[in-house]
Amino acid sequence: MLAFLLFSFAFVGFSQNDDEPCEFAKTKRAVTPAMSHDFGVVAKGTVVEHQFKVVNHGNVDMNITSFEVPQGMEVKMTSKTVKAKSEATFTIIINTKNFDKGFQSVVTLKTDSPKNAAIKYTIEGTVK
Repeated sequence: MLAFLLFSFAFVGFSQNDDEPCEFAKTKRAVTPAMSHDFGVVAKGTVVEHQFKVVNHGNVDMNITSFEVPQGMEVKMTSKTVKAKSEATFTIIINTKNFDKGFQSVVTLKTDSPKNAAIKYTIEGTVK
């Protein structure tokens, strides 16, 4: 009887309501694009790149108005418009000859969207 009660309690406690997403689905990286990247250790003088995703969940197009990029880094993006309910990518390019020991920076993407006026992406790496 005790075993049955414990099993029943465990089953009810771990069952989910199908109407609500589970916590794993809300926080899983595949659901929300990564907002940071660690290049790890890179050789001085090499050029490294990383591509970030910009997702527009809104019902209207979102225009990228500018990027704030730290010195020694650049950004490339083919289209400055992210269509409604779609995504786009941009690439951060870093020439490590510009850094002595490493870098830890924030790249800010500015848009015309009131909900996403400034989106921050962090990047870091160690230069050897």
